[in-house]
Amino acid sequence: MMNNDNKHKRPNDTDSDLKLRFYLEQCLPQDIGTDDIKLMTHRKIAARRWRTRLFMGAAAAVAACLIIVAGMTWPRPADNSTVLATHTKRIEKHSAPAQKYAIFSVPTGEIKTLLLADGTKIIANSRTVIRYPQGKATRCREAYVEGEAYFDVAHDSKHPFTVHGNGFTLTVLGTKFNVNSYKGRTADVALVEGSVELRTRNKDAIRMKPNDMVSIKGGSVSEMRRGEAADAALWTNGFMQLDGQMLGNVLAKLEDHYGISIICAPQLEQLKLYGKLSLSGDSQDALQAITFLSDTHYSMKGSKVDIYK
Repeated sequence: MMNNDNKHKRPNDTDSDLKLRFYLEQCLPQDIGTDDIKLMTHRKIAARRWRTRLFMGAAAAVAACLIIVAGMTWPRPADNSTVLATHTKRIEKHSAPAQKYAIFSVPTGEIKTLLLADGTKIIANSRTVIRYPQGKATRCREAYVEGEAYFDVAHDSKHPFTVHGNGFTLTVLGTKFNVNSYKGRTADVALVEGSVELRTRNKDAIRMKPNDMVSIKGGSVSEMRRGEAADAALWTNGFMQLDGQMLGNVLAKLEDHYGISIICAPQLEQLKLYGKLSLSGDSQDALQAITFLSDTHYSMKGSKVDIYK
């Protein structure tokens, strides 16, 4: 009989609605009031539907929260570049130990020779300190100089040799040159053979050729000149080439060589000297020779010297 009542079906009716309508219209006596029954029944159906929708919504919210938490806490693979950088740092830490340096010092009034592992020969003047890489297998070719030294650098086109002085740096492949870099003095570089690139602390850059001589003061080039560069290294044979040098400059070199303090009147410092001065004796031998050449006198008390007319 229900199948014949499809003409009474409404668009949104469910099976429960059809059964209820069939019961009310066909099975109940006509004198029974159905309005209250219909109202209570529809209320129960609506409440059941509301609880179902609420349950489904809560379940969906819980599922979404679980997905978000899982996304935040689940470990993700590290970015390849991060892994590579970390691995590289570990390699550098273990495979590149800090370079160790040795110290070579020359006593006052003496000249010493240092032969490096790469074959470079360094002749160091009195009171000179040289710091250089330690170890025969090192590829680091460099030296730090405080004082005066003559370099005969072994050639190596793949590994330039670097000399660090007072406010400047020299880069060479293989050559011969003299460096005078005593603390508190104007530094001098004289190139005997080959070529060197000189860079100062204040960004001066010079490509030197044989017989070029450069002075550096306060981290900048103060003078460039041409001359007999080999004369600057004559001290390696125990002599100082005077060749018109002013008395003040010669006295400053004697201070560095013998570790003494010399006071000279400003008007006497401009006197020019000629000849060769022997450095093989003690400080008094050198002072006697200088005062004879300059027609002056000196007095010495301890390590302090006065030069006067």
